[in-house]
Amino acid sequence: MSERKRSPEEILRDIEEAEIDDAAEQALAMTPEERRKEFEAAGFDLRDIHAKADAWHARMRRVAGEDAGGRLGEDGGRKSLHPRVTRERVVLVVAAVAVAAIFVAFLLFPWLARNEPQAAAPRESPSRSAGAIDASALEQ
Repeated sequence: MSERKRSPEEILRDIEEAEIDDAAEQALAMTPEERRKEFEAAGFDLRDIHAKADAWHARMRRVAGEDAGGRLGEDGGRKSLHPRVTRERVVLVVAAVAVAAIFVAFLLFPWLARNEPQAAAPRESPSRSAGAIDASALEQ
């Protein structure tokens, strides 16, 4: 099979991607001290960059705190937005479920009592049903 011929744009893109990959690998192979020296040699003031990053981070935390309605902890971390489960809440929920169960039982009990089959009265045998001749009545 013959491979299709690549366009000049595709070849250029592959070369650029390879150069970017090489530069990334080279930067990752450097120690922090080597990177710091290279940035300073290129004219970057790392103290200024770190100060700007810290200010940006503080601003983002403040905005996040305002979005959460001011629910930040004492250390600046976010508090949970879920309500805290206390013993009183657990007791209240259990009591509400118990009251609901009792209420449903009292509503259903009369209905269940009406629908119970009557087992106290004996059933008549088929020979004593209407239309059958009673042998004791014939003897009289």
